[in-house]
Amino acid sequence: MTAPRAAFDALSAAHEAHRGLPAARRRGLMLALARTLARRTDDVLRAVDADFGGRCAHGTRVADAVGERAADRPGVARRPVRIGRSPVPRVAPGSGLARIAWRKPASGIGGRGPDGHSPPMSERIATRIRHPGPFAPGDRVRLEPERAHHLRHVLRLPEGATVALFDADHGEWAATVETYGKRDATLAVRDRRRAPEAPSDGLHLLLPPIQRDRLEATVEKATELGVGRIVPVFTARTQGARTQGGRVNVDRLAAIATAAAEQCERLDVPPVVAPVALDALLRDWPTGRTLVVATEAGAARPVAEVAAAVRGGPVSLMAGPEGGFASTELDALRNLPFCLPVGLGPRVLRADTAAVALVACWQSLAGDWTAGGTDRRPPFRG
Repeated sequence: MTAPRAAFDALSAAHEAHRGLPAARRRGLMLALARTLARRTDDVLRAVDADFGGRCAHGTRVADAVGERAADRPGVARRPVRIGRSPVPRVAPGSGLARIAWRKPASGIGGRGPDGHSPPMSERIATRIRHPGPFAPGDRVRLEPERAHHLRHVLRLPEGATVALFDADHGEWAATVETYGKRDATLAVRDRRRAPEAPSDGLHLLLPPIQRDRLEATVEKATELGVGRIVPVFTARTQGARTQGGRVNVDRLAAIATAAAEQCERLDVPPVVAPVALDALLRDWPTGRTLVVATEAGAARPVAEVAAAVRGGPVSLMAGPEGGFASTELDALRNLPFCLPVGLGPRVLRADTAAVALVACWQSLAGDWTAGGTDRRPPFRG
């Protein structure tokens, strides 16, 4: 019997046991149970116990009803066992309910299946973890508690799962989850999957702080798009400077950039540096780097034209803050020899939209999306 059919039988038994309830209440119960179809059987029973005190309308325990229904099939015992406050039918190996229980083990890490053996593991990489190298085959890497908790209780990876360790200087290496400790995890390094690549430091993003959730989303998208450095910049109309007391949580933004790098399969993580005022930044501008600013007013060239003119050199991109640049800032920017104002089309864009659109346009016209005129999709994906 398939796992879905076994789960349906269990839910049907619970429904029959509650026929004495009003129709609306019964429909609500079935809807709640349907949402837990993929969960373990004892999770379903605990949910019912929480709603109905563990007893049906006519005094029968829901777990007992399910146990009697399941006992009609070979391989399932009639007598239920107790887990906490909720009796659960005793499940024999190979039954449909055993397969349901195997889908979400109580231990939280996969462990062993109902037959006492570990399930076959795919060589597919389950997740990527940025970790400082160097790495070598046979090395043991200990993960800190937060990382270990994420693997064990969030991703629910069993021992034996394959993950990837990476950093910009040493490439990406396959590793196996060897053991879980009380607060840590040990990985066994196997072999290198990708060699180190040239860093993405050429493209910087100057980002005026905005509302926190939008700022964090912009950092995430900029990382995915290949920005090599992110610099929060305070301008005259920076809304985030007023709403957050002039503070930017650089550590949190750096963590978001790291998570985005792990997801998008890049090897380096763009640093998020301490915020700086626009005038101070312009005073110490490095020689040879071009500043491309998306302006909402005044003279500006099309972004494609500017991208073709400065293609290949180090570039910093900047979009305006919420409310736009002050007129004095625009005048000062246009008078700088290294600054090139560009336009982003006929519509007024939000600050976060403008920043992401500017990076995407630049990468497609002059960045690493088209470097060498070849297909720049990940070569390791085949």
